[in-house]
Order: sequence, then C-alpha cells, then structure tokens
Amino acid sequence: MSGDVPKFSLVRFKTLIRDTRGPTHPVHEVLHTQEELDEYLASCQDKPKLKHPVAFPDERAVAVALGSRPHGGYHVEIIAVVQETGGFVGVQHHVLYVEQVPHGLATDMVTYPQHLIRVRGLGGVVSFRQVPDTIGHSLHALVGAATGAGGPAVPHPTTLAVGEEGTPPTTLATGEEGTHPTTLAVGEEGVTMRRV
Repeated sequence: MSGDVPKFSLVRFKTLIRDTRGPTHPVHEVLHTQEELDEYLASCQDKPKLKHPVAFPDERAVAVALGSRPHGGYHVEIIAVVQETGGFVGVQHHVLYVEQVPHGLATDMVTYPQHLIRVRGLGGVVSFRQVPDTIGHSLHALVGAATGAGGPAVPHPTTLAVGEEGTPPTTLATGEEGTHPTTLAVGEEGVTMRRV
C-alpha cells in the first residue's frame, strides 16, 4: 500500500531570535497567537526585539530554549523543520535542534540559550527532537533523526541551519534562502555551487 508510506519534506523557516538570554526554564513550544508569543518574550531575560514579525494565524512561532546553563559557550539551534505526510497519523512536523556545548574555555556566567523561529503552514502533530551536533546535513540523516531510524553521522561537530530563510549563518546551511553564507552552503536557492 503506497498510501501508508510516509513522505518527508523540509519546511522553510526564519529566525526571530537566537541568543543566550532566553527563559530560565526549558521550553519546546509552538506559539499560535500574538498573546502566546508576548508571554514567551516576557519570560526571557531581556525584553528581546524580534528580527521579523510573525503573521498570525498563517504563521506560527516555534521556541526551543534550554533553560539555565552554568556558563557561556552553550547554544541551541533549530536545524530543520521536517514535514511528514502519509502513514498512519496524517500530517506531522518534527522540529530538530542541536545543543552545542562549550569546548575549551568558557565565560563564568549563567546563560539561557534559545532559538525562536517563525514557520508558515505548521499543523498536525508537532514533535521536538534533539539530535547530536554531529548528525550531518543530508536529508537522509535529517529524516532518519525525525523518524528515529538514525542516519549517518559526520565525524566532526557542526552547526546546521536547514531550510532557514533570510540572512544566512556563518556555518553550514542546507536549502537556505537569502544571500550567500561565508562558508559551505548545500542546495541553496539562487547560488550556483562550483568546485574550487
């Protein structure tokens, strides 16, 4: 039965906030209204300014916050939003994120890592899955992480932004829209990849 086989696709998103001044408690939440977003922002260490507005009800805000960490160097990054269709449960979305831990020296102050994004068309069941920061950036690895089947891991730590719109990170980016990042980009729209 081909109708029972799930299909996976990456959903584009835009970063609203990514810093170390989030809430004191861990958060994995989809924010459906401006009121819910305002409540989340009020729980942050500073009253943060969003880089972009959220067009409720067509868009949703998605927050991943780690809570307090004992010192600097900790970060969180949403690397992908994967839409799963078909199968037995209909439409599901998987928010995949990595927690980056400090390597070497770090500042001696408590931090509150957070990443807040906006997503269009988010619905159905939404799950949050932490993946190792060595997962790699292939769709196979991301889908494997989303479904729990596992995927090939890359032997070195990396930072990923998969499907993110707008200003690119200064790390690896897969499928990201916007201007060219300062490092490797795979599958980026509007940029021709060439061998150097």
